[in-house]
Order: sequence, then structure tokens, then C-alpha cells
Amino acid sequence: MSAPKVSAAERLRIAREKNPLPSGVPPTKTASPAAAPLQLTGPAAPLRLAGPADPNPSEEAAPAPASDVYSQLAAMTVRPGSAAERLRLAREANPLERRQGEGAAPAYPAGPTKGVVRTEAGELVLLPCYEWQELPEGVSVPPGLDIEMPLDGKPRQARIPPRWQLKVSTAEHGFWRHEVTRSTSALELRQSAAAHVGLPLDVVRLRFAGALVEDAATVEELGLFGREREVLVVTQ
Repeated sequence: MSAPKVSAAERLRIAREKNPLPSGVPPTKTASPAAAPLQLTGPAAPLRLAGPADPNPSEEAAPAPASDVYSQLAAMTVRPGSAAERLRLAREANPLERRQGEGAAPAYPAGPTKGVVRTEAGELVLLPCYEWQELPEGVSVPPGLDIEMPLDGKPRQARIPPRWQLKVSTAEHGFWRHEVTRSTSALELRQSAAAHVGLPLDVVRLRFAGALVEDAATVEELGLFGREREVLVVTQ
């Protein structure tokens, strides 16, 4: 008679009974093959730019237009600094505009100097400034000044107020008003004027005595006090 057939599972059980493993040794598991590392099919290609890194080292890249830089900085809150600090940052960010301004004559007439002058009619007129000045007898004083009248017999003194309101008539938008100091820049004035007329900063310009005003000029340098009628808000 032929021997009974034994299944594979039964043969495995019998083999384990005849050859038991030592206590505590886990059954051996078949190790899975390690994942093969990623292999490139050739040498790594170097990073390439879409053009030469420096096509002409002797020439500087064209900076952004000054109006774009100013418009961006107008939306920034820079402290401390007001307009003067924003203007400094704008000029540092725009070397072309800075080079053009170096040594160039201002595009606006110089404001009056301080002191007392005599007109052709023989009248004494005070040229105001932001420091106290003595007022001689019989001198004409422009309106809006701070006047100091000591009670101890000392001469009267006058000065432009540290803060005063610039008031300019515009063609279609009524009066534009802005509180200024001696150091208020024309850039800050231009920003205020643009907001008043509701136009972008880069299309609004200021004219004083018929000439375009540079953004770097200050209220004191322009001599705007008492000459507001010579200021115009123009668009381009």
C-alpha cells in the first residue's frame, strides 16, 4: 500500500516538533530587499539662468522710476521719519534720481532770506523766518506770524509759527489744506495734494512761482509762508 499523502503544513509542524527553537528566540523572518537608492542616468545638470549673469559689468542696471519708488514708500509707515525719512529711503533706492539731483540747480526760485528790507517806496518790510527776529519801529509785519511783546521794555520779536496751515486753491476740488512745519518736504505735500484731488501720486506735481518743485525741497527752503497763492497743483 502507498503511504498517505501529508500536506505541506503538516510536514512543517512535524519538522518544528523535531527541531524546536531555543526559548525567547523569535522565528526568523525573511528580510525584504532594501530599496535601491535613486540613481541619476547621467551627470547632474548645472542650474542655468535665462541669460548672462552680468552682461556688461561697466553699466549699471536701470533703476526703477522715482515715481514708482515714491508711490510704494507713500504706503509705508516709517518711524521715526515722516516724509524726510521716506524721501531719504527713496533716494537711496533710486541711485539714478540721486545722481541727477547732486549738484543740480533747484528748479524753483529761492525763498526770501530773513531780515528787514526797504522797498522801492521806502517801506520797511520784515522777511520772516522760523527764528525770532527783532521788529524795528515802523516795520510792516506779514499776517500769521507769532508776535512776542515783552513787558520789560525789550524789542518786539516775530517768527513764522512752528506749525502752520498751507492753503492752496485748486481748479476743481476747492481748497487743499495741509499742516506744515519748516521741514515738511515737497514729497509730503504732493502726497497730500494727490489724496485731496483723488489721483495717483505719479500724475500729480506741484508748481511754485511757475517752476516744478523737487520732492527734496522743504517748506523752509521754498519760502512758502505767505506765498501760498504761487503754489499750483498740476496733473500730467
